[in-house]
Amino acid sequence: MNNELLPLTRICPSWNGRLIPSAFAAAQEGLRCERARLGNRPFVTLVFRQDYDSDGLAETLELLESFSDEAAAVNFLEKAADTALAAALAEPSYGQYRWRLDDPQGASSRFKRGPAGTTVASVHSRTFKLVNGSGCDSKHFQFEVIRVTGGEVVGPALFSFVNAEQEWTSFLISKGSAR
Repeated sequence: MNNELLPLTRICPSWNGRLIPSAFAAAQEGLRCERARLGNRPFVTLVFRQDYDSDGLAETLELLESFSDEAAAVNFLEKAADTALAAALAEPSYGQYRWRLDDPQGASSRFKRGPAGTTVASVHSRTFKLVNGSGCDSKHFQFEVIRVTGGEVVGPALFSFVNAEQEWTSFLISKGSAR
C-alpha cells in the first residue's frame, strides 16, 4: 500500500497540508473544473459560511460565479446573499427556537484576508449572522466580490488572499469528486 502524502504546495505555494493521492487528484480535477467554469473573468464571487452548534464548528467556502463587469458581480452577489438569508431563516431549528437575524451589518469578516495587492482585492462584501436563541447555535455568512487580475483567476493569488486552506481544499475535492 502506498502511504505517500502529496504536498498541497503543488496547488498553492503557501499551503502546508498534504493529501493522499486520490484526494490530491480530486483537488487537482476540482481546480481544473473551476478554472474552466469561471474562466478568466476578473470579478469572482464567493461565500464563506460558519455554522456553530453543540457539535462544534463547520466552515465551508464556495466559489459562486465570475464576471467581467464589477457592477454585474455586485448585483449577483447581493441577490445570492438575499436568497441565502431567506433560506437560512427558513431552516428548521429545534424546540421553540427559530432562526433570526442577529448582526445584519456583519460587523466582522469571518475569513482572514491576505494583504490586498495589485492583483487581488475585495471590491464588495456583505456579511450577516443568524442565531436561534439557544445560546450555542449560530450561522455566519460572508459574501465577497474579489477582483483578480494578472494570471489565472482561480489560483494561488486568490487562495492566498482568501486565507482558508482547509476550506479551499474541501471545496476543490468536492468539485473534482463530483465528476
